[in-house]
This record gives sequence, structure tokens and C-alpha cells, in this order.
Amino acid sequence: MTVAAAQQTESIEHVRECPVCGSAALEPLPVENLNSHDPARADRLREKLGDDFFLFQRAARCGDCGAVFQHERPTDEALQRLYDRFTEAVAKTAPTPATKFQYLLLHNPQDYLQGPANALTFLDRIGALDGVGSLLELRTYGGALPALLHERGVEHVEAATISEFDEHVARTVYGIEHLRPFTFAAPIERFAPVREQYDLIVTYEGLTHSKDPGALIRWVSAHLSPGGRAVFLHEPNTPRYRPILPLERVFNNFHMQLLTARAVADLARRNSELPFTLYRDYHPSFTAPLYVDLVLGSDAGRPDADRLDAGDLPSYDLAWWQAWIRQESTRPRAAGIRVKRGVRRVYDATAGQLREEARGLGLPGLK
Repeated sequence: MTVAAAQQTESIEHVRECPVCGSAALEPLPVENLNSHDPARADRLREKLGDDFFLFQRAARCGDCGAVFQHERPTDEALQRLYDRFTEAVAKTAPTPATKFQYLLLHNPQDYLQGPANALTFLDRIGALDGVGSLLELRTYGGALPALLHERGVEHVEAATISEFDEHVARTVYGIEHLRPFTFAAPIERFAPVREQYDLIVTYEGLTHSKDPGALIRWVSAHLSPGGRAVFLHEPNTPRYRPILPLERVFNNFHMQLLTARAVADLARRNSELPFTLYRDYHPSFTAPLYVDLVLGSDAGRPDADRLDAGDLPSYDLAWWQAWIRQESTRPRAAGIRVKRGVRRVYDATAGQLREEARGLGLPGLK
């Protein structure tokens, strides 16, 4: 056995049941995560991250509920090694404590500045900040959102950090006192927050990154104070990426689920007795609504154009996913397919959205 084959065998686990409904009726998808195998990134990533970043992770679809997820994925130990170097994995320019302001302002303002500001705007819009006295942010981006809410008068703000850099920024830039280490590579039950209950719990791509998204919803529901809310922000609504990216590029090392709006609704129904609402959400570089937000708990009931009807969400059969692979990943990657910032990127999303609407969503296998 080669070194690479041994690494693949030791660091990969096989998922036998759907993480949404528990069914064992799995339909393998012939798609592999190719994000880390891009030649433009491979040398830098291998030097910084080692072989864990180059495991071949594979996906499957549940034949019963239609959820899509990684069924060959990193073990907890291998995934933790990746999270230990998470910032280096996702950043084109790796930050250090000595370059924290340069990174925040120049290299990743989208996640560390614009993202928390957009989150605050959304929370205001749906009335989620009314009467809030305590916040827990699972997977903070440097503590910016807790700082914003503390400025609003929220007495207890707490941030869970997945990297030393996030902890350093939260403590030194924003003065966040209550910080707890957190990882998606371990069961959520092992996480020890400061308090037992919170008025507001916020997480980013929490269901997408979690190996057991149902357990995450149950944990969050149990740690809400009476009348509290949980907001799961920026869960990728994977089918919306089809006009923009090949499936192999949407599928990445850290995303355990390739969620749809229907799968998010199913997770909420199966794992919490709290009422829930779904909202469309937008990536700052695209015009199409690529995300779905889940709000659990008391709802302010404010009319909102981006609310989704949770009882009328599309499902996608195996043929639909397979057609995405055949149509998108086998042809040459022209400039119009590459993900770029700026006008070209917005044009691609807009054109794809118009094509989809013109077809009346009549894609193969769409129900």
C-alpha cells in the first residue's frame, strides 16, 4: 500500500446512514471533492496542511429524504487536524497576530467585517434582537458580531472560536471576554459554554459543517432560554450554485452536508419542537440568493420578502445531481465558469439566474 493510500484508509470514515433522516438507503454520487486538488493551490496547501487536505471525499444522496452529504469523509482526528489549520486552509494569504488588521481589512473583509455587519442587519430586520440579554455565537469570525451586539446593550456576549487567530482577534481587537474553544470535528455535546441558556444563539454554516446536524439543532434548542431564538446563518442552498460552479467545486473539505432548503426544513422538523422560519439569504458577491437562513424559536412575525414557504420547497432526485456533474464538470472550464470577484462574478450569477427562471425551473429531475 502506498503512503497516499494508507493515509486515505486511516483518515476516512464511511457514513452508513443519512444524517437527516437516518435511512440506510444511500445512493452514491460519482462526484469527488476537487477543491484541494486544484494545481494552483495544491503546492501551497500541501506544504502548509499536509496530506489531510488531499483526501478524496465522496458524496451520497439519501434515497428516502433526498439529502446529499459526504459519505466518505475525514475521521474526527483528521478533520480536527484540518480545523487546527483552518485559517491557512481557506485564506489565500494566511493571517498572523502580527498582521491581523491587514488580514481583516485587506484580505478577508467579506467574512470578518461585511459578514457580521450583514448578520446584524438581518437580525434587526426579523426582530431577533428584541429583548435579548445574552448571546452565544458558535464559530465566531473574530468576535465582530458579539462586539456589535454588546454595543447595542446585550449584557452577556460569548463567542466560540475554531482557530487561535479568531480567539486572538476577538480578545485583542474587540475585547470579548467570554471565549470558548469550539470545533465541528467533535460531538456538540462536548462543547462547554459559559451559561446553560441564552436568549440568542447564532451560528454560520453550522448545519453544513456539522457531522451530525440534527444533534446541533437539538443542542441549540435545549440551550435557548424561554422565548429565545436560534439563527443558523448562511447555510448554502446547494442547487442555487448550479449556474455558477461545477458540483466538484461546491463540494469542499469542510462541508459535511450539501444542503437544500428542503433538507434544512426537514432537520428543523425532526430535531426541534420549536417553530421555525426559513429565509433566503445572499452572498455579497452574487445577485442570486445562494443561502438559506433558519430561525428557530419565537418569530417576530414581521412580513419579509425573503421568507420561504417551508411547506413548498423543491426536491432534487439522483438524476438531477448526476446531470449537474455530467453537464458542468466534463467540459473545459472557460473564464465564465471561474469564480471571480467583481463584475464578471455578478454577471455570471445574474445570467444563470435568468436562464433558470426562463426554463421555469424545468431542470432534469426537478420535482
